[in-house]
Amino acid sequence: MIPAGLIAPATIWLLASSPARPPAPRAGHTDILLVNDGAAVAIGSFSFGSGAIELPRRVFERQLEFTSDQLATGNDPGFNAIPAPPAPYQPLPGQVEASLHGHAPEWLGVNLLYWDGQGTPHFGPPVAGESLRTSMSTPVGPASEMIVSGAEGDVTGFSFATTDPDGSLHQHVTFSILSAGFPDATTGPPTAGVVLAPIRLELPPLALSPAVYLVLGHQVEDWQLEAARACLASKLELGCEATPDAAGCHVVGNTVACPDLVPTPPTQPPPAETEDTGLGDDDDGPETGDDDGAAGEGGGCAVAKRAPSLSALAWLIPLIAVARRRRAAGRCRRKPRASWLAGIVPVVLSSSCQEHTSGDDPADDSSDGVAEPCDRPIGMDQDGDGIDDACDRCPGSNDALDHDGDAVPDGCDACPGFDDALNGDLDVIPDGCDACPGFDDALDGDLDAVPDGCDACPGFDDALDGDLDTVPDGCDACPGSDDLKDDNQNGVPDGCEPCTIDYRFGHGDLHAHYAPPTGLHLEVYTDFGAPDATATLHPAQDICIIVPVSSYLDSVANGGRPQFTGMDPDPFEPMGMPAGAGFWYLSANNLGMLQPFWGISTEGVPPGIFDGPLQFEFVSFDMPANGQVSVYQLPFLPHFYISTSHPQLTETGANRFEMPVGGHDHHHWTFSAPGTYKIGVQVSGRRAADQAAVVSDVVQYHFIVEP
Repeated sequence: MIPAGLIAPATIWLLASSPARPPAPRAGHTDILLVNDGAAVAIGSFSFGSGAIELPRRVFERQLEFTSDQLATGNDPGFNAIPAPPAPYQPLPGQVEASLHGHAPEWLGVNLLYWDGQGTPHFGPPVAGESLRTSMSTPVGPASEMIVSGAEGDVTGFSFATTDPDGSLHQHVTFSILSAGFPDATTGPPTAGVVLAPIRLELPPLALSPAVYLVLGHQVEDWQLEAARACLASKLELGCEATPDAAGCHVVGNTVACPDLVPTPPTQPPPAETEDTGLGDDDDGPETGDDDGAAGEGGGCAVAKRAPSLSALAWLIPLIAVARRRRAAGRCRRKPRASWLAGIVPVVLSSSCQEHTSGDDPADDSSDGVAEPCDRPIGMDQDGDGIDDACDRCPGSNDALDHDGDAVPDGCDACPGFDDALNGDLDVIPDGCDACPGFDDALDGDLDAVPDGCDACPGFDDALDGDLDTVPDGCDACPGSDDLKDDNQNGVPDGCEPCTIDYRFGHGDLHAHYAPPTGLHLEVYTDFGAPDATATLHPAQDICIIVPVSSYLDSVANGGRPQFTGMDPDPFEPMGMPAGAGFWYLSANNLGMLQPFWGISTEGVPPGIFDGPLQFEFVSFDMPANGQVSVYQLPFLPHFYISTSHPQLTETGANRFEMPVGGHDHHHWTFSAPGTYKIGVQVSGRRAADQAAVVSDVVQYHFIVEP
């Protein structure tokens, strides 16, 4: 057993028989790709290494690693969606929660199966008491985990992500095989083998995805895991989901087998015989020692297998962080050649040993199979910390120095100043040095040095921000402008609001006109205040009607919102602000003020077309926080036509009013807060010729209330 501790990377050698596996590379991982086939969620794969897309694909394999004595975990494959999938597929709907659920397909009948990895693939019931947990450390919804144990029937899961407005997402969850009795520490690790877990993905309003089959292995070889994947993929190709009794399906009850698929280990080429003249030297010659460190027949220094590169061994560091002291005394009383350190701690060659060849090696005076210049006798303490090298917890450093008190000597501390053993998100980075707490720091699909779990803009480089609005360019809703400036809080940055022409001065109307055969239309009719200018029609969405801050200052100077005491309700209450509060306004009288002289007109409708007056209806109000709008006239007491705060107190009890054909009038318009107001207006009338109702489109008028 490898002792729990940290051995300096330069002295770690990998045991050939070690059952532990390094985590799979993350930068090039393959995720489950979610797309829209026009009716349901369809499934494929997306490779972050090459960008390759495979559609359809529904079987995904993954090796899990032990993260404790009772569970094996991994967080691949993740889930990914892209804004422009290949035709004929479409992006997912935006701003929709994505959920996963355990599934018991009809052809299998249960939601979890198991194969022990021996012989040909044969999936049956899971080991008694063992289960698969799918979880998230940071929940998206009220639930954050799901457990399947091989029962019949589906299992309701949880929301794991919300799609971006363009339908994209990228999220990883954690898959954990739990031992029987988990979390009882006495139950031991889960049984080695491969589990098969069907799931389904849900993104309303699309129909549920077809079954996605997760093939998750632990303590098995890659070729065994590949055999399991190939077995299940062949069943899907044969159509066994629809006809499980068809030839070649081999589905019996709740089992499925591939008797004709014989897993074959890969051929291992014999190790090159090299003469080792030093550790980590690229020019090593033939080895003269055998695998266990004993001298070969040719004599000379016993040299174990060459140490792997540090990058290949980095995954071992947290597993062997501090060598336990138990049985240490016994180990230190004998030379370590045949002990548990053989194959882990390399033989350190002295300079005199490195000069000898097989023809002139000195004698082995101690008869331990190691020539004396290569022998490290018990009692040697090269780092001078009072602990023999054979039992050194941190070679090259003082084992007694541990300033953060985490039982890891300072010289081998993975996270100085913090406890190396605390790792809440199980990503091999101690919590105190975690770049992205709660997520795996190693996962960085877009290679921007920001872990996926803390990525401000998944799929793009967070550091690129050309408009300096703190929103990365790849996720910029309004490139070139500040995405965070959104006065009306409608999700559209002010710099990308649709209106483009400022209307600050002069006469203008909310103008209704009739144009057969298309009917009634609403536009803006204004002269923009130019001397002797002729007014012209403009599409309403192009015009920004500016409500100046001078109107607010004037209202404050005159005591703010008026009130009539002794009247209930207060006649000015529909303005939507407290008595005495300042407000912005467009005046019905225009009194020489530098602001739009804004009216409402039906002068563009010829007489005789309609029976009776036209009806204006204000159907939508998109306003900033604390925003309220009112429209009224003031012969003495206010007469309100429009009020967002008290529509029941308006002329009609709703936000609508009538105007005769050929009419034109001006009103006071008030606004309670600065920002962008988008007001949707519609006009209608009854045509005289056939009494048919004629209704215009809803047109948005943009009022920019200056702070």
